[in-house]
Amino acid sequence: GFDGFGTVGGFGDIFDAFFSGGFGGATTQTHANAPKRGADLQYGVNISFEDAVFGTDNEIEIQRMDVCSSCQGSKRESGAAPVTCSNCKGSGQVRRSQQGFFGQFHQVSTCNTCQGLGTIISNPCKKCRGSGRERKNRKLMISIPAGIEDNTQIRLSREGEAGTNSGRPGDLYVLIRVRLHEIFARDGTDIHYTHPISVFQATLGATVTVPTLYGDTDLEIPAGTQPGEVFLLKEKGVPELRGSRRGDQFITVEVNVPEALNDEQRAVFQQLGEMLGESGLDDEQKGFFDKVKDAFGTE
Repeated sequence: GFDGFGTVGGFGDIFDAFFSGGFGGATTQTHANAPKRGADLQYGVNISFEDAVFGTDNEIEIQRMDVCSSCQGSKRESGAAPVTCSNCKGSGQVRRSQQGFFGQFHQVSTCNTCQGLGTIISNPCKKCRGSGRERKNRKLMISIPAGIEDNTQIRLSREGEAGTNSGRPGDLYVLIRVRLHEIFARDGTDIHYTHPISVFQATLGATVTVPTLYGDTDLEIPAGTQPGEVFLLKEKGVPELRGSRRGDQFITVEVNVPEALNDEQRAVFQQLGEMLGESGLDDEQKGFFDKVKDAFGTE
């Protein structure tokens, strides 16, 4: 078998070891002092159900690595100039020549004295200890758009950690977590709500006041409304995150059956049951009146 030969890079590494820098003394360049992008950061924000629907501005405070306020990222004290590394003569690399089976070859490696920078800071910045960065707290105002959903990330460009060697800052990703509502549930841009009504309202019909995200509104309950029936309020839902329309609100009615009646009330329902009879009721209506009878203790 060819176990152990699964990575072709292993064979290439042999040539890299022998011919790093190439024949004839050519050398490869390292980039230890090249600009490096700063790290991205993530921050979590909890908002209310209403803020997710209508949008809001939220101030946060983050801690991040920023450009040193004393040396401005130069890593040295003011007026101190970098000194050329005597080991690599400013190249950031050291080259070793060896005679091998294939002839003479050169091996190039990063200078251990200057860590590939080519210069040495003899008087490093005291504030950042020569790193060019310092940890700071920063306050930011985040604009949360209307219609945002739970677990959505907002990217703030260049608000992450500072880069090194004048590199670009990273980005800040703000994770939005939306708290649950006491009475409303959300499904995309639609709102769902369960409203209780009485037996009399379901039987005779009524006008009831129901809450919405935009204030209370009247809802017509027609006579003969059945338990679990759903009504629709157009455009009382959540605004589209990237659009101009709003979702709807769906209202499911829950018929509340009284748990106890006095003798007079029980007699009225018994009379109602006799008047209606059960021959003209469908299965769903029979089931409903059976619940009423059970609750009231009627026969």
